[in-house]
This record gives sequence, C-alpha cells and structure tokens, in this order.
Amino acid sequence: MSAGDRLGRRPGGRPNPHVAPEIAAGKVNVTDPDSKSIPVGLGFVQGYNAQAAINEQHIVLAAEITNTSTDFSQLAAMVTATLGELERVGVNELPRAVAADGGY
Repeated sequence: MSAGDRLGRRPGGRPNPHVAPEIAAGKVNVTDPDSKSIPVGLGFVQGYNAQAAINEQHIVLAAEITNTSTDFSQLAAMVTATLGELERVGVNELPRAVAADGGY
C-alpha cells in the first residue's frame, strides 16, 4: 500500500505535512527577483530605472530599462542605442546635440 493518495492524504485523513521551499538569505522579491530597491524622492521603491531618448518632436528614438539605480552610467548606452536605431531605420542625419539632466 502507498504512503498516500495523489493529494498526499494518508489513510486516516491526514495530509502529508507542508514543507516550505528553501529561500535565499536576505530580502527576496518573490514576484520579480530581477527588480531592485530604487531611491526615489524621500524613500525607495522596488522597481526599475527607465531611460528614453526622444527627438525635438518628442518621438521616442530608443528606450532602455535597467535595475541599476543611478543614471550615471546610462548616457553612453542611450546615445549608442539611439544611433543604432536611427541607422536601422535608414536615417542618415545624425543628432547634432545631446541634452541630459544632472543625474547623468
């Protein structure tokens, strides 16, 4: 006779005890483990850092999402992504200037 039926019930009506899965040490976001704690305003949120490159008509030319909390290392990557997208769609006129806020 087996130790229980397909639902883990043993004769006598008692189910097998629940065994919790192993969890890594520290804080774990079980719904989105790739997100990070990002500083915003006067606190923190669990999320991502988004970057966008737009033209003068406010058309998005490139966008990136990262879990790095600072913008400092993102400017060169956004310029490279923008130039790549412009080349991909056949735009030959390159941007003459790049504007970024103080976080870059």
